[in-house]
Amino acid sequence: MLEHQMHLISNLNFLKERGMSNAELITLDTELPDNIQIEQTRTAALTIRCNNILLHSAYDPVKEAQRFIEAQNLQPGDRVLLCGFGLAYHVKEVLTRIGPQGKLIIFEPNFDVMNAALILVDFREIFAQHEVYLIAGRTEGHLAMRLSALLSRHFADVSEKKKKVVIHLPSYHCFPEHLISIKESFDLLLLERKASEVFGDLERENFIKNLDITLASPNIEKLRKVFHGKPAILISAGPSLDIVLGSLREYVDKAFIFTADTSYPFLQKAGITPDVVFSVDPQADTIKHFSYSEKDHALLIALPTMDTHSLHKYSGPKMCIIQKDNSITKKLEQHFENKAFTHAGGAVSCIALDVMFQLGCEPIIFAGMDYAFPLNKYYSTNTIEMKKWYRDVNRFNTIEMMHYEVIKNNKVRYVENNSGKRIPTHETLYLYLRQIEEIISRNPKRHVYNLMSQGSKIQGTDRINNIKKLDKILKRSLDKTTLTLRDEPVDQSVKDKIMEEVARV
Repeated sequence: MLEHQMHLISNLNFLKERGMSNAELITLDTELPDNIQIEQTRTAALTIRCNNILLHSAYDPVKEAQRFIEAQNLQPGDRVLLCGFGLAYHVKEVLTRIGPQGKLIIFEPNFDVMNAALILVDFREIFAQHEVYLIAGRTEGHLAMRLSALLSRHFADVSEKKKKVVIHLPSYHCFPEHLISIKESFDLLLLERKASEVFGDLERENFIKNLDITLASPNIEKLRKVFHGKPAILISAGPSLDIVLGSLREYVDKAFIFTADTSYPFLQKAGITPDVVFSVDPQADTIKHFSYSEKDHALLIALPTMDTHSLHKYSGPKMCIIQKDNSITKKLEQHFENKAFTHAGGAVSCIALDVMFQLGCEPIIFAGMDYAFPLNKYYSTNTIEMKKWYRDVNRFNTIEMMHYEVIKNNKVRYVENNSGKRIPTHETLYLYLRQIEEIISRNPKRHVYNLMSQGSKIQGTDRINNIKKLDKILKRSLDKTTLTLRDEPVDQSVKDKIMEEVARV
């Protein structure tokens, strides 16, 4: 063990020289933590288990790392945020691919793994010729602050295509519970990547067929003059919507109505005509949410990967907005610099809120934005999905039983509602809730209200407990006749370049 102890001493001295040490690292034990076990692989290289999770291949961890990093599409000069250090097999591969011109920020979530790496791995050999920053520790606040500072310093001055995030999944699965807030950021990224893996081919096909509409779409500035400083209501299909739906008709003329495609049809039937509707789903059944009649006056804002048949058939005004770091458009973003962008990911409501802030809507009022299952209900009773459920109701299969089955069939966690009571939600909804809160936190001078919600408490919002309190916020009628959209001319040379790049992928 003397050699390994020498590694620890030399590594700590090296980190201190490079300004990457901290008080917690200095106090590391010279013995391996109890929850770490060393195993020798068939190639004689070492691997470890943390809490019985194998971090590297038991056969050939070097080849495993090569295959893993090869799939990350890293290029010389890239700036990379890597989640998970492990025993650094994949770290070496990252550095080989980004070269000395690249920069690497490594976040190791598990302090015991970091301890083992400092004992077992020679850092000087790996890091000597590269610009590498290592983040490790036990205190979430310190880690978050350090991560934020390094990303601001080293990622802000390069184009989006040079920024990469690599998640080493075995290390991700070793996240300790007390780092939950940091883990949620990686959770959301993994969720989006999983969706891209499932729908990637379909999204690519939709993007190509929707390209003319995308290139003809205006930027946000063209719309700001209509919405800036005007109140807006964002309506979602959570169970709480049932409480306020009938009363919202009174305020249609006093606020712009924003919604998602799932709520669009039943809002029209309820006499609430949306002004803006968002759609992001690449699947063909998106078409069920639209009537495709002369009644479609709402501005449709869609991702370029939306179901192409639904987008082309929509008779009202429409535009596409580019989602930053979307797997389909990420490498093409330079061609859309004069188009509208959103930094939000995940749920359509997150994208909608981000766009509403960009448009300057003030204030913003949430209705049906629950991100949970109050009274163990999954949807508003007005949705198409709920209408289908009623066809299957009998004395052995009640609506309550259907709600319960859908809720329990996914991973359930609990959140606090506005009364301090714990209510169930799903992991994905919880991540969307946290992103909504993060979007609100980026706009601290804006006012956001949550109308009579029985769902999750949303940080950064003020709750309205009585529908009549809206009268004090929405005092006068709006002139909505100015909401028009003119297509931009399509630059054929830009279109040709995009098609060439898409063909090469």
